[in-house]
Amino acid sequence: MTRFLINATLVVALFLNSFYAVGQVVDIMPDGDLLRAPFSAQDETNFQQPPKVFYPETWFHFIGGNVSKEGIDADLQAISDAGIAGIQWFHGYFGGPWPATGHQLTTLSSEWEEMVSYLGRKADSLGLRLTVQTCPGWSMAGGPWIIPENAMRELVWSRTDIPAGEKASSPLRKGMASEEDWRDYRDIAVLAFPTPLGDTGQPLRPSVTEAGDEAWKTLLEGGRGVNIPEASSHTVTFTLPEGSVIRTLELPPVGAFSHNFCYNPGIHVKLSAKDRSGEEKVLVDADLPMSNWQDGYPNTMVFACNEASDAVSYSFTLSNAHPANVAFVRFFSAARKNSWRGEAGWSLIAKEPFQQHTEQDTLAFIKTKDIIDITDRMDASGKLDWTAPEGDFPEGKWTVLRIGHVNPGRRNSPAPPEATGWECSKLDPAGAEVQFANYVGMLQDGPLGGKASGMLMDSWECNTQTWTRTMEEDFSRS
Repeated sequence: MTRFLINATLVVALFLNSFYAVGQVVDIMPDGDLLRAPFSAQDETNFQQPPKVFYPETWFHFIGGNVSKEGIDADLQAISDAGIAGIQWFHGYFGGPWPATGHQLTTLSSEWEEMVSYLGRKADSLGLRLTVQTCPGWSMAGGPWIIPENAMRELVWSRTDIPAGEKASSPLRKGMASEEDWRDYRDIAVLAFPTPLGDTGQPLRPSVTEAGDEAWKTLLEGGRGVNIPEASSHTVTFTLPEGSVIRTLELPPVGAFSHNFCYNPGIHVKLSAKDRSGEEKVLVDADLPMSNWQDGYPNTMVFACNEASDAVSYSFTLSNAHPANVAFVRFFSAARKNSWRGEAGWSLIAKEPFQQHTEQDTLAFIKTKDIIDITDRMDASGKLDWTAPEGDFPEGKWTVLRIGHVNPGRRNSPAPPEATGWECSKLDPAGAEVQFANYVGMLQDGPLGGKASGMLMDSWECNTQTWTRTMEEDFSRS
């Protein structure tokens, strides 16, 4: 697709070049008079013979160390001869040296800066606008100058359940996937609340009574995932221990079902329950919403379920219009907000409207008035000096969340190794300022000598940022 777009741009530019010769670098955008002018016969003329300010630009890459002045000369001359107005410059990385390259250029070295300077001078001499990508690579804005403190930040938490009347027996865990120093864990708060009805923190364990395929029986009982090679529909019947109630259905993230079809998943799920009389109640009947390819693990797709307190058996059906992978299907007695990651902006998924208003016991929900801030009762080691209050609680215990934030480890890419580092914070001016000062600003004020006319943010491939150091202050001011 990319190659098609670039080729199409070249064809258009070659046509336009029949009207205009190469000259001085044109502005990055039309002047105010042209933008504000009322529609007239001049617009027809401008459409047929557009001013050069409307000419297309094209991508131009340094790839790894495979860069030379001879290559810059040849490429920019060809671009200029085609009538293209400018270049959008990236320094990407695909593997190592190319066979005919010879000397390898080291990114960010003094030799590299001279090559960038040469690029700027050459583009200027040919009348080509020069737009600079915000970082080495093309996603998104990072580099070795970003330290964990001003990198993207991700909200994390750990859960500890404490019986009413007791204290925590060990320090509260930090809620992060691993313990590397670069994660730069920082505490935010410690909150406690009476554990809601059915919230054990663990999935229910079905016993499958009927499945058309042994692989689906294994899947629902907590085993390995299932690969579905073609459009199909699969139904599994199962039971749960007596007294169990399903309030949440949890599936893999939308993008994990079928990477190629995440924008139109074609996945439908239905969960129903039967009581002793054989009457059926639908707990979930919904499509997986549209998403994008970055909606991957550890995200999950959560459906809130209508509650059936007297069910003796359940039926789960998954229908897929495209080949798909199903890593797990989980059922919880805990209540969860329907599609909460999407609604909170933690996953780039569309709103899922079908399960918004479910029938569930109110004791399964946390009440805001019952939440206690006990941040000041935890010391630096995570030890908690707090006794869970006695009371008439649904589960007879309290849930304590140690909430913090970390550097999630996103990096700019695909960039030469020496130019790769953490992605800067996108929600903190300090992160953006450090990134600009060390790359685009440094180049514009240094090697390029002011010759860049634009800045490009090409491709967001660093998932979602869920926290920043000033989050609470920013929220209070909004």
